Amino acid sequence: MRSFVLTIFLTLTGIAQAQSIVTVTCQPPKGSRISYGIPPEDWLVQRDDSQSRFELETGETSFTGVNPIFLLDGENPQEMIVIWGDTKVEGVPEELIRSDAKKLPIVHLSENQITAVESYSNGVWVHSLYPKLGFGVFTRQTHYTGVEHAIGAVFYSKCRFSGLVTSERGDTVQPRE
Repeated sequence: MRSFVLTIFLTLTGIAQAQSIVTVTCQPPKGSRISYGIPPEDWLVQRDDSQSRFELETGETSFTGVNPIFLLDGENPQEMIVIWGDTKVEGVPEELIRSDAKKLPIVHLSENQITAVESYSNGVWVHSLYPKLGFGVFTRQTHYTGVEHAIGAVFYSKCRFSGLVTSERGDTVQPRE
């Protein structure tokens, strides 16, 4: 049922131009996070000593209830469609939670690894998939505009691959289900 709904969604949004040859569905990502800068509780407070108040924080992080989906199609092997899904964050109003499908450029494609990069105004996401391992690694590096605060995170997830992965050299591998 989920794949039927996904097909309808992609058709209605105009993203599905051709049948995808590879569909990757991942478990909710887990990982580690690091942030450095002025702590959030001081963002609205004007202080002269803010430079000396930079703090380093580390910890675990995750995307609870999110199953990222990645699609590659034979029509455009230079792009990967990424559907990160609804992020269920406690305290965030329902109208602000949404699902976005994005076409991202693939910067590396081999029988072992597929990597796409998303650049946005405050940073980058790097999405790497490993077909032979049935695994994904996703990294985020960003900063908050208007305050001195940077964040980095590394997430990992077990992923299910269906379809064939073909590298730029023409190698084909049957991914791990």
